[in-house]
This record gives sequence, C-alpha cells and structure tokens, in this order.
Amino acid sequence: MGTVKSRWIRWGVPLALAVIAVWLVSQRSNKKNGEAALPRPILADGRPAFRQSKTESNLSPQYFDSVWPAGHRDSSNTDFVPLELGTTFELEKHLLHGHPIFWPPTVGLDGTSYVVTGAPPGNSHLFAISREGEVLWSAKPQESLADLDSFAIMNAPTIDAEGDLYLGDRDQLWAFKPNGDVKWVVDLKPFGVTWGFMTVVLSRQRYVGGVTTDGKVLFFWSHNGELAMPPLDLPGGAGPAAEDEPPGSLWKGLMDPDLIPFLFNLIQGWELEVANTPALHPETGRLYITAAGPSPDTGILYGIDISDDALRIAFQAPMGGGSGTSPAISHDGSSVYAVDELGQMIAIDAQTGRRLWQSAEGGGGSASPSIGPDETIYTPFQDQITAYTKDGEIRWEKSYDELCKARLPEPGGIWTYLLSEPVAFVDSILTVGLRRGWMNVVCGYHLPKFLSRSDRTRVPIPQESLFVTFDLANGNPVGAPLRLPETSEGFVTPIPGGKVMITTSGAITSIFYDKLNPYLPERLQVAGPPKAGLLLLKPR
Repeated sequence: MGTVKSRWIRWGVPLALAVIAVWLVSQRSNKKNGEAALPRPILADGRPAFRQSKTESNLSPQYFDSVWPAGHRDSSNTDFVPLELGTTFELEKHLLHGHPIFWPPTVGLDGTSYVVTGAPPGNSHLFAISREGEVLWSAKPQESLADLDSFAIMNAPTIDAEGDLYLGDRDQLWAFKPNGDVKWVVDLKPFGVTWGFMTVVLSRQRYVGGVTTDGKVLFFWSHNGELAMPPLDLPGGAGPAAEDEPPGSLWKGLMDPDLIPFLFNLIQGWELEVANTPALHPETGRLYITAAGPSPDTGILYGIDISDDALRIAFQAPMGGGSGTSPAISHDGSSVYAVDELGQMIAIDAQTGRRLWQSAEGGGGSASPSIGPDETIYTPFQDQITAYTKDGEIRWEKSYDELCKARLPEPGGIWTYLLSEPVAFVDSILTVGLRRGWMNVVCGYHLPKFLSRSDRTRVPIPQESLFVTFDLANGNPVGAPLRLPETSEGFVTPIPGGKVMITTSGAITSIFYDKLNPYLPERLQVAGPPKAGLLLLKPR
C-alpha cells in the first residue's frame, strides 16, 4: 500500500502541478465568436483602367527577377515558385542564433538574401546573407526608435527591379541599396501611424508602400521617399478585443520584450484593424487587403485602385470576423482568396468584388493560402492541409498525424492519461513549386483539450521539428523528413544553388521549455533553450 501511495505522490503531484502550470500560461480564449450577419458588399463600378504583362518568372515587372523577391514570393502573395522543388537535404548552417525570424529571406543581386529579425534593442534587424551562409553586412544596431527597430520582423524586404530593398519598422519606411547603404528613410508618425506596415508592395508607377496596422494606405516615390499621393484611411474599425496576455515564457530572451504584447495580438488578429500583408494584382495594379470591418465581428476584403495621383476604394467585400489572413490572387488574376477568422476560405471576383464561393469548413485563420501551378489553393490548419479547386471543391485533405505516430512513441506511464497520442502541427506557410511543396511540421503531444481554450491556436508539446516535402497531387510526404533544431512559425523558401532557407522564431519551443519542462520526465522534455535563427539546408 505504501508503495502505491508513494508512487502516486511521485507522479501525481508533478502531474497536477503540470496541469496547473500549463493552465496558468495558456493563451487561448474559451470564447467562440459566433458568425455575425455580414454587411452588403459594395461592388466595383468598372474594370481597372490599366493592365500590364507579367514576366516569364510570373512576377510583376517592377519586382526584381529572382527566385524570391518579396515576402510571399510575388505581389500576388501566392507562395508559388516555378521550380521543381528538391526532396533530400541536410543542414548546412544554423545562422543568427538568438534572432527570432518570421518572414522568409528575399533574394536580390548576386543571389544575396536579405532577412529581418525581432531581437531586442542593441541588435541589428536586417542582415544580408551570401549563398554560402555568410553575413555580408547588417543594418546599424538599434539604439533608439530612430534606427531600424525590432518591428522590422514583420516586414520582409521587398526588392525592386534595380535591386534596392524596402522595408518598414514601427513608425518608419526604409530604403536600402544592395550594399547596405541607406537610400532614404521616411518618418510615418506625421501620417498618424502608431505601428507601421506589414511588408510593403511596389506599384506599377514604382511607388512603394502599403497598408499600416491602423488602416492607413500610404505610397511614396521609390527613388526619393516623397509622398506620391494623399493617404487613404480605411473606413473600418479595430479588430476584436484582446482576450488574453502573452505568457512570460513566449520568446523569452529572444524577442524585443516591448514588441511581444503587440505581436501576440497581431498574430491572433486582436485589436488591430489590419494584421496582414496586401496583395497587388500583377497586371492591373489593384491592391487587395483584408481588414476588420465596421464592427469587430465582421471583416472586409478591400479592392483599392492606385492611379498616378490618388487612391480609390473600388470595392468592399464582407467576410467573417476581424482581419483574417493575407489575401492571395489566382495566377490567372480572376480571383482573390482569403481565410476569415472563423477559418472559412472565401473567393472574391478580383474585378467586381462579388463573392464567388465560400468553404463550408471552418478551421484556422492564421496562415494565408498558397496557390499551386494549376490554381489549386492550399491552406494548413493544425495537423492537416486542405486543397481546394478553383471552383471551391475540396480536392484533397491530408492529416500528418500518421507521420508523427511513426516517429514518436506513446507518452507512456501515467502521462498516457494526460497527453494525447503523437500528433502533427503544420508550423509554417506552405511553399509550392511545380509538383511538390515544402513545409515545417512539429511532432509532439497535445495537453488535454480543456486546457486549450481555442482549437485555432492549440499547439502540441514539441518533440521534433521536421522539414517535409509533400506531393501537390495528394499531400503525401515525399522522401524522408529532415529533423531541424528549432520550430519555424515562418517560411521555407528556395535560394539559388538548389539550397533552402527556413526561418525560425522558436515560439512553440519557448512556450513549453521554461514552464513545463520541470514537470516532465526527461524523455518528454522540450529540447532547448530556444535558439530561433535561420537554417540553411543544402541538397544531399
């Protein structure tokens, strides 16, 4: 009897403490937003007046002609690269330890990659990386908000046809030459900007700008930074109210601590009018952005025309809840796709703003859709990918739980009663090529569902982080996954020479490493401490 009692004391007390600890740091809301009645759409009254041709690389001509010159590869936000993506790689280097990174490196002159980070003040937040993984130069370290600050993490460098790069930070817009010299910098505060752009775009007129998180549409001349036209304020309001605060362990020691609360709300789509990156039609130049609507439980997908001297809202297409995901434009330019906060995919006519279809399925509204070469739309949520045809039919659905079950054992012992069986979590935006796609998958164990107040943000205790190649035809993994030293929460992108770069922020690792590890047996503990940084893979 004493043996049984001591065994329960030995295991039961840590088990109870683990449950309490995770509940205390859980960031999920137990509230579920109902589907509000949507306002009537405001449709466009005519076609865009301008049309230009895309390049052979499927890019707008104002963008640098490289393998990946913008955040989502092209101005359409497709995350599609017209290449045969490889299947067998090995880790060559782990760069920029301690620098959390979301956006992918963008590729400019001589195959140089440019990457932004969100490390604390005292660090640089822009780095130029060679094909061999060497740091060529970095921006001046942040000493004050007058320098390139940590909010640059949300601004992938956008590269123009001449190789110059443009990115925002908290309250400025920067232009750099390819060698790191500052071309110009614009102070956004006089325009009422509190928190800046979520990555900028290049218009056909060679203007540079976009939409700030507080709904201000601003464009500047790319050659000198002068305001190109009067600003436009979107007519929506703030997003849903914040339902929680970030745990103290989130990005602990990695991210600028002053940035973490804002980023936490941004990722959840709370409080902000705009939490996404606009798409720019490569032929007509029309800009599309998802944003919070007139009330927090409604969203709007705007179509905005950019003339030489004015900005005009062409249409307002209502969608569910808040800001949703960044929009993506079909390759033929006819449709715009986004996922709303309820996880429903919507398709909007790119010319009129009329809704073409909406998925019946709900899921997550965090990852923007990716567009395959045959116009298939791919969107991840939790353990699976759903592929839609251009007409809104489900082409296939694929869960990657079996991949993780083949790699991880059952939790074992008393932990079998607390933790789930091995599960998968798709932990990156999907990069798609001609026949295959790339992604990061985290394998781990879920805590009891009642501790996760939202399916949308539920993540497992990470045991493995994997680089996975999958078949676009059916979602099946291709080749053996590669184990990585960190969780991604970002992008997997090709660079010249057949290599791959994977951005890592270490968010999932950091959530569990400090708070849960003391209560876990060694075999289930989260590897750490969190490293974040940039992974360079080479073909094997």
